[in-house]
Amino acid sequence: MHADTVQNFKSRALAALRHELRDYVVISLYLYLYFVALILYKDSVLKEYGIGYAPWGLAVVKALVLGKFILLGESMRLGHRSRGKPLIWFVLRKVAAFVAFLFVLSYLEEVTLSLLHHHSLHDALAILSAETWQRIAAMSLLGCLALTPFFGLQEMARAMGTQNFRRMMFERRS
Repeated sequence: MHADTVQNFKSRALAALRHELRDYVVISLYLYLYFVALILYKDSVLKEYGIGYAPWGLAVVKALVLGKFILLGESMRLGHRSRGKPLIWFVLRKVAAFVAFLFVLSYLEEVTLSLLHHHSLHDALAILSAETWQRIAAMSLLGCLALTPFFGLQEMARAMGTQNFRRMMFERRS
């Protein structure tokens, strides 16, 4: 009996790990494509002024870090308090909660990196406080625009059932 329990635990743990890894890859790939689009746009604008800009590695790193932050927020059930509300309100509240969460974690990440590069805490915070309200508003709005379709489709799949959603999305319609 004990061996069956251990084997059952191992198989459930492996299935959970596979599910978590699949979610991480999907989220990170989605975010990577989002960051690539932003980098392409920024590069095209800066080229008009003779400035080269194309940090492709940054897109990968940001996508992986924010992907993990999103999984962390999901595990904390962030934005799930309004689960019984109409789907649109649930998704919008979840997006708002995640944008705020990612905003805070991104700033903590920047402070940590600044400290790792031997800047003082005062200097690290000064760099971050120099952000303009327009840049903060733009990044928050872009975050909302990126996460709304992602969470919207995710919640539609949950509401419809994964198999029905996949069938609707990927099978030929008559």
